[in-house]
Amino acid sequence: MDDLYVETEGRVFEAALAWIEHDSNHRSIFISRILDCIRLKALAPSFLVTQVAGHELIRNDSNCKQLVEEAKDYFLIKTEDSSISPGDVQPRVCHDPPCLILAV
Repeated sequence: MDDLYVETEGRVFEAALAWIEHDSNHRSIFISRILDCIRLKALAPSFLVTQVAGHELIRNDSNCKQLVEEAKDYFLIKTEDSSISPGDVQPRVCHDPPCLILAV
């Protein structure tokens, strides 16, 4: 998934959530598997707290809450030790020019 071209990891979260909410009765069961693919530690801390941790689907899933807590812990530790740089914080890279994908 490194080849995904996005401005921010927040856009990945928003797209995933839009997909789930389109048919939440059937798709909400995938929330923790999808959230695990999103690089939460690459999000802005404020986005993590307000948009991710604050979302009802995230709050109601124990696996999601654990993933969010791990990301929050990363930000707390990073504040104290600026040398920490785990691999899952690396931004996604795309070697080809961006193209537009429309989902209908």
